[in-house]
Amino acid sequence: QVIQMGAAAIIYTDIMRDGTLQGPNLEQLRAVQAASHIPVIASGGIGSLSDILSLLQLRDLAGVIVGKAIYSGAVDLKEALRAVSQGRWQDVTGQTWA
Repeated sequence: QVIQMGAAAIIYTDIMRDGTLQGPNLEQLRAVQAASHIPVIASGGIGSLSDILSLLQLRDLAGVIVGKAIYSGAVDLKEALRAVSQGRWQDVTGQTWA
């Protein structure tokens, strides 16, 4: 329905993991991507640089929202931006992140 209403992207937040720093729900993210034909942005559960890098493996993921992990110090923002800017993260338009 959101696609028919003109949504340009979906922000998928796993509310059971949001703020827990226990890692993203990769299985559900894959399911959301498979069910939609618009970009998906991951949110919820990200607690480490390793979690962010694991999201790089998801084909065509448009972005990642990191909140508590940055504010709590679990993820260093500069380190994360450096890691994803090494040409490993490109969104569906081919734009390299960071």
